[in-house]
Amino acid sequence: MRDRKTLSQAELDNKIQLHKLWLDGIDGGEFADFTYMELSNMNFENADLTKASFNNCKIYNANFKNTIVDKADFTLAIINNGTFESASAIETKFYMPSLYQVNFTNANLTDANMTDSVCREANFTGANLLRADLQGANLLGANFKDARQRQVLFGNNRR
Repeated sequence: MRDRKTLSQAELDNKIQLHKLWLDGIDGGEFADFTYMELSNMNFENADLTKASFNNCKIYNANFKNTIVDKADFTLAIINNGTFESASAIETKFYMPSLYQVNFTNANLTDANMTDSVCREANFTGANLLRADLQGANLLGANFKDARQRQVLFGNNRR
């Protein structure tokens, strides 16, 4: 098993800045690829990480508050005790991740793919789940108070 790469907060902040340049089509920008990294205790607050890759990441106690992660990919990520409060995660792929005690309060999860995810004790209070796909998700202890759940795909869920 290979070791996960870790980043300092300064390295993360630089990677976020380079990704913003990439999104804006500016020379010198770089796509933010965090695949198989350890990103615990990191602060992503207010960053624009549209289309970034977090595949197979291990993310504990991270702050994604007010972050834009539209069309980002969190396939097989392990996210524990993190917050995506008021984040924009439109069309974001959370395919088969572990999302234990993650706070999605007031997050926009429109068209998010959370198929076969483990969302144990996740907080979706006030979240927008319009057309989100939660088929096969483990939702034990999840809180959906005041969440907007129009056209959500549920099926074979454990609650």
